[in-house]
Amino acid sequence: MEEEMYMKIEKYFSGHMPKEEMIQFQKEIDTNTILKEEVTLYKAINFHLSDTAYEDDSFYNTDYKKKLDTYIKSDTGKKIKENLLNARAEQEQRPKNNKSSSKRFLYVAISTAAMVLLIFGFLFIDGSEKDLFAEYYKVEELPSFTSRSGKTSLLSTAKSNFRATNFDAALSNFEEYILVSDKDLDPLVFIYTSLIYAEKNDLKKAIEQLTILENSNSIDRSRSLWYKALVYLKFEKKSEAKKTLNVLLENENNYKYLEAKKLLEKL
Repeated sequence: MEEEMYMKIEKYFSGHMPKEEMIQFQKEIDTNTILKEEVTLYKAINFHLSDTAYEDDSFYNTDYKKKLDTYIKSDTGKKIKENLLNARAEQEQRPKNNKSSSKRFLYVAISTAAMVLLIFGFLFIDGSEKDLFAEYYKVEELPSFTSRSGKTSLLSTAKSNFRATNFDAALSNFEEYILVSDKDLDPLVFIYTSLIYAEKNDLKKAIEQLTILENSNSIDRSRSLWYKALVYLKFEKKSEAKKTLNVLLENENNYKYLEAKKLLEKL
């Protein structure tokens, strides 16, 4: 980002920006993703420099906060903090109209921000897809079933084993249900079998199960797209997850349409 924009950010947070300009700048932050990331990083660095009680909870999730705190407390993080504090102290000791002092601090701040952004880029690559899977996968949202008495009991046992993470038994129960069912087979069981195969680290079979649901005549077949995206995230297949979410978003009536939109933005 250009030097002028960093100076604008500094002006915004220092309280020296006129009200009308501040309102306009806030709108720009809300609509410009790159600017929002820069502003957020500025807040993060400023927070740790001043040791205030401020943090942006709308942006940082718990995992991000922990990693940020850990990094700032590391030897590298401490050195960055020391450099910024020294530059800030030097700036404050000189006249406010001293352009050399302002540029010195600005140079250090920009360089540090770029360094931190690069480090955090590497820091969050590993496991980021899995983190999103954990965030969006909710066991309580898995489908319930209605079927004939005997089969309902079999499905109930299968679900109980699934929730107890007894996946081998659950898979056996679901497979038995599929075997004895005919026209009254509920294709939503393939969500469960897919997740079980995902737990067994078998991506191919996990996706195959959801494809069966996707190709069914069920009114709930769009659920297959949501769970396909989640399974891909579990296996850190970001590109495949994005493609699946884009297909889901072709129809606003599809299952988890709004959540899919937010998830795609995070990817």
